[in-house]
Amino acid sequence: MAIERKKKLCKGECASMQYLFSKGMCKSCWARLHKKPMSAISEKHKSTIQEYKPIRKKFLEENQICQARVKCNGAEAVEVHHRAGKGTKKLWLDTENFLAICRECHQWELANSKEAKELGISKRRI
Repeated sequence: MAIERKKKLCKGECASMQYLFSKGMCKSCWARLHKKPMSAISEKHKSTIQEYKPIRKKFLEENQICQARVKCNGAEAVEVHHRAGKGTKKLWLDTENFLAICRECHQWELANSKEAKELGISKRRI
């Protein structure tokens, strides 16, 4: 024989008749009260970014002209393209996979990944 539950007045924000979950609140009010904000960036990733910034800056100072040259004729390089992606810390910090690139060529590379791989601008990530 099952015990019959009765709806009771929620002590949370909704203050409606609900089946109570915990602390006199319905499930949704309890979840709202106990929800922790998610950090935008993990501490591990923050430390990787802090290591990456000076490496990126030095790379762009040494390579000031776009190395891709698919949409420009040697414009100023303002971005770093990671040929093999940024899936691991090693890939984030490995200058062998960096490519100094202008914004226009970088946009082209993102939109035309197959052609970029054929030209050597990007590498297969698997």
